[in-house]
Amino acid sequence: MGMTQEELLQALSAVDLALESFPGWEVIKEIASDYPITLEETQLTPGQQAVMVCWRIFSVDEEGQSTAPNIEAAPPEAVLASLEDFRAIAEEVLMGGGELDLDSIRSLFEMAQAAGED
Repeated sequence: MGMTQEELLQALSAVDLALESFPGWEVIKEIASDYPITLEETQLTPGQQAVMVCWRIFSVDEEGQSTAPNIEAAPPEAVLASLEDFRAIAEEVLMGGGELDLDSIRSLFEMAQAAGED
């Protein structure tokens, strides 16, 4: 059985908290706040949705196929391990201090919001 919604929200918030010291993460969260999304009936915080969207995008193999576990079916340990892998990748990217492609990031959140409205 997969994670409960409450467990997932807590896990997303924990990753957000781990990344909040990076200025680039704050910029990503600001963009996320312009494109709110919900999980079932629950409005995600900008940090939770930034983790959710970026985690799904960064979790791909060499062929571009998603490696993120199915939240509803995978064991909670697999989801948590995948989120931890994402956190490590995000920290590396954010510590690099390079310029973020804000237009592309904005487009990702626009697509995520539109997908949630379907």
